[in-house]
Amino acid sequence: MEFFVIFVFISALLGYLIGLWATKKGYNFWNWFFASSVLGFLWLAFSRNTVKELMSEEMRADIVRKGNTTGIVLSCITVLITLMQFFTPKY
Repeated sequence: MEFFVIFVFISALLGYLIGLWATKKGYNFWNWFFASSVLGFLWLAFSRNTVKELMSEEMRADIVRKGNTTGIVLSCITVLITLMQFFTPKY
């Protein structure tokens, strides 16, 4: 049980940090909060910074929409993998 509590704490901390980083890059905090995995971190690392780059509002909105959708998909994948780890039978 203590492993589960530690896992949840570390996941929440990573989610918070990734969410803050996403916000600084111009993306939605909550779309990236649950993508707290290595894949989410790497994807966000190579995502464009929509705050600092000079671009039109239409282009910025399109990039942010795609980035937020990616965050939601990665969040779903992360949650599914986590649930599979905790609820698959151990032989």
